[in-house]
Amino acid sequence: MPSAVELLLVFTTLLALYGVATVIYNLFFHPLRRYPGPKLWAATPLPAAFNVLRGTPHLKILELHKRYGDIVRVGPNELALSHAEVWKEVCGHLQRGQEENGKDPKYANEGADKSLIPASQTP
Repeated sequence: MPSAVELLLVFTTLLALYGVATVIYNLFFHPLRRYPGPKLWAATPLPAAFNVLRGTPHLKILELHKRYGDIVRVGPNELALSHAEVWKEVCGHLQRGQEENGKDPKYANEGADKSLIPASQTP
């Protein structure tokens, strides 16, 4: 039977591998990988959370817009847009040859009912 130290070592190793795999996915395989922004911000949500805790996310994101342009990746799953016109590029109709941005499963639940009619009437 493995000792507590061995189990802790295995758990720590698996946790570290999961973290490394997540960072690699966010930087190289994520649907938002083509948008510019700091790599650390794209890899992990920690820099954005740190700026929120400091109360300065608006200042840092403005600085990032000045450096990277109108669309900036500010988290693994987040983009910051500098003005309304750039929404068309992210959320508008596709141009010929443009790759589609995937839908976030939190907002586009494919398996859910789209109507209240089949909803249960029991409380």
